[in-house]
Amino acid sequence: KLVSAIEAGLDISNLPANLTSRWDMGSAFFFCGTIITTIGFGNLSPRTWFGQFFCVCYALVGIPMFGILLAGVGDHMGTVLRRAVAKIEKLFLVRMVSPSRKLNLCLNLGRHTI
Repeated sequence: KLVSAIEAGLDISNLPANLTSRWDMGSAFFFCGTIITTIGFGNLSPRTWFGQFFCVCYALVGIPMFGILLAGVGDHMGTVLRRAVAKIEKLFLVRMVSPSRKLNLCLNLGRHTI
């Protein structure tokens, strides 16, 4: 393989002396994240049959778990947004309309017909 790579144009003079695998800790987390988020860039992939099988099993468990996590985050964000809107509405309604004026408006709306 090395001879065919050199014949194909591989310049071995530019290779570092301590050539290591592309699987460092950062690449592993990146790969796991692309699997469970179903992005799958395809720039990293397991080569062995066992690695590919493990990756499929990891995806079958990880994708639904990530979906549950995402749904929980969405529910939490919706609750926070609802509370914030309610506080803002309450703040503006208290400042703009006095209680006696609000009561008069409610009573007058009931008398008018369209």
